[in-house]
Amino acid sequence: MRPTIGITAGDPAGIGLEVVLKSISTTLPLARWVLFADRFVFERNCVLFAAGMKHKSIGSTSEVTDEPVLFVREVGGDTSDIGFGNCSRDSGERALAYLKTAG
Repeated sequence: MRPTIGITAGDPAGIGLEVVLKSISTTLPLARWVLFADRFVFERNCVLFAAGMKHKSIGSTSEVTDEPVLFVREVGGDTSDIGFGNCSRDSGERALAYLKTAG
């Protein structure tokens, strides 16, 4: 069985998720990846930086299987008002929410 690795989306206004998606796309078969993110920020970045990457939304890490997909654990916040490069209290709070959910 492949190891399970959890990673957060980071600051929704930053480049962290872009880097994560580009990196995971080349290492997907090596581990069972779980990304902690809000749906909007994930979808926005996926379209731009990882189009075609296989992913599956999950409600709990107990739903992770050995499928070669990126498991996305939706945190459930609204990031639709957070633009790239716009540092704000909201973006910091979302980044913290991802960490807390990842536990």
